[in-house]
Amino acid sequence: MSKFDRVTKINLAIQHLEAAYDFTAVKGKSIPASKQAEFQNNLTQAIEKLESTERILQEMQRIGFRFAKVGKYTPVETTQSLLLGFRNVLANGMVGLPYDSMRDSIPPIISALKNLRE
Repeated sequence: MSKFDRVTKINLAIQHLEAAYDFTAVKGKSIPASKQAEFQNNLTQAIEKLESTERILQEMQRIGFRFAKVGKYTPVETTQSLLLGFRNVLANGMVGLPYDSMRDSIPPIISALKNLRE
C-alpha cells in the first residue's frame, strides 16, 4: 500500500471515529422520553461510522499493515468491541458507566491513528 493510500484510509477512519464520538454524546445518565428517538438515530449513525471504520482497518490488516495496541487491544479489536457495546445499548437502552467508558475509548484510537499518518 502506498503512503498516500495508507494516509487516505487512516484519515477516513479518523473522520468516522470523530463522527461516532460526536453522535454518542449524551448529557446526563438517562435519556428523557422526548429525546429517545433522537438518541437512537444518533446511535444508529455512530454504529454505521464504526462499521465503516472497522472495514477500513480490517482491509489495512489484510494487506499486511500491523496496528500497535492502544491499551490492551488493537484499534480493530476496540472498534469491534465498541460495535457490540453500542448495538447492545441501541437494543436495550442502557446509558451509564459502561456507555461512558465505551465512548471514552474512541479518542485514544483517534490519537493512535493520527500518529500513523506520518
